[in-house]
Amino acid sequence: MAADDRPPTIPAGTADWLRHHLLTGAAVGFGAGIVLGAGLWPAFRPLPWLLSGLLIAAAAFMPRLRPWLPPLLFFMLGMGYGRQALAPPRDPTHIYHQITGREQVTLIGSVHGLPRQRHSDTRFH
Repeated sequence: MAADDRPPTIPAGTADWLRHHLLTGAAVGFGAGIVLGAGLWPAFRPLPWLLSGLLIAAAAFMPRLRPWLPPLLFFMLGMGYGRQALAPPRDPTHIYHQITGREQVTLIGSVHGLPRQRHSDTRFH
């Protein structure tokens, strides 16, 4: 078999794999960021940001770490998305802040969409 007829080889290292599978690395980074940002590490919230900053600084001086930058960027975006999606509304007049526990309430207004009922909960979107 000639050298030109050989099938393509799979890269050996993680950095090479990330170089060739950019979308997969970005998706895994984003998903991991959502999970961690949503509160799996509530006591260590500054730790991922600190590690991300150190890795970005190290990548500036060590080219072999540069393939880790896209997954890291999407990891940080996922963390921001996960934390923001689960944060309570900031407006103090929002209904979230008016109802403190499970209680029966009556809302007056117009419904712009059909309610969706799942088990014992009803939601308006």
